[in-house]
Amino acid sequence: MKRQRLEELARNPKNVPGIYNYCDRWCERCAHTARCLNFHMQQEDERDLPPEARDINNAAFWQRISDSFKLTMEMVQETLQREGIVITEEELATAKAEEQRDHERASRHPLARAAMAYGDLVEKWFKASRRAWHAKGKELQQALDLRLPGRAPTEELAGLQEAVEVIRFYQYFLFPKLGRALHGRLEGDPYGDAAGSAKIALIAMDRSLGAWGQILAQFPEREAATLPLLIHLERLRRNVEKTFPKARAFVRPGLDESA
Repeated sequence: MKRQRLEELARNPKNVPGIYNYCDRWCERCAHTARCLNFHMQQEDERDLPPEARDINNAAFWQRISDSFKLTMEMVQETLQREGIVITEEELATAKAEEQRDHERASRHPLARAAMAYGDLVEKWFKASRRAWHAKGKELQQALDLRLPGRAPTEELAGLQEAVEVIRFYQYFLFPKLGRALHGRLEGDPYGDAAGSAKIALIAMDRSLGAWGQILAQFPEREAATLPLLIHLERLRRNVEKTFPKARAFVRPGLDESA
């Protein structure tokens, strides 16, 4: 994207500054994309691109990422010069070392480890449930073919598919978001970033628990395998609320306030 076009997008008065900092990045399900600069930039980048530029395994994709990085750094450098801010190599090295140290500490925190463990538990659950899913699919198809009274197999199947989408989307989402929240907490949370990051992690857990409720209702025979996973996630949710008591009350720009 050319710099002039980026600046035009940034001047859009409908944009909510920072709305993308505390969202789940699930743009396809978001009701606020019209006010998000990140979304507009993504759409702009993807418009009129050749197929190979959309392939994450293709060099063209990474070239776009590199070009975006260079443009961002150019604008950062100009801002520093305009404000008269000078950052020495020594300061950069010290900041990098501190950043790395806090990142490692955050990654080792019990909450981060529990979030990663949840992702692994989800993966194991789906692998162990392949036969149950196959049987459920045949059952729904039979109900549809026979027009069994009192059954709405298409709605039931759609609900299951949506539940799986939610669970899979947030499966490994919790670890980086909680890592960011914990990192901010280690730094004294100067911008309220910890509470905001913890809040979207909590929202993701709320939605995941709701989706698991649908799964449990449809697969009662898998209850013994599902309940420990739900208990793990609920325990993680409560511990996050305890560690970040102000997270639920955090007001995310554009997401928790009226337009």
